[in-house]
Amino acid sequence: MIAAAFKRLGLKCDARARPLFGRSYKELTHDAVLLADRDPMTWTWHWLVWDSKAKRVIDPAKRAKKRFKVTSYLKIYRD
Repeated sequence: MIAAAFKRLGLKCDARARPLFGRSYKELTHDAVLLADRDPMTWTWHWLVWDSKAKRVIDPAKRAKKRFKVTSYLKIYRD
């Protein structure tokens, strides 16, 4: 689903999420879509974007500052 949306935008990303295995997303040297822990109230995952150049997380939901535990990511490929 996300890969198809990226394709429509002319971008590519991994088809499956890659686990971080105890590393921090801040170590990633490429842009990525981050998968954060589930919301225990709704059992939904939260998606964030890692901007590797700016070294910052972009949260499309613009929620109040909440710490998320990022568990995996989709690498974004740019041509």
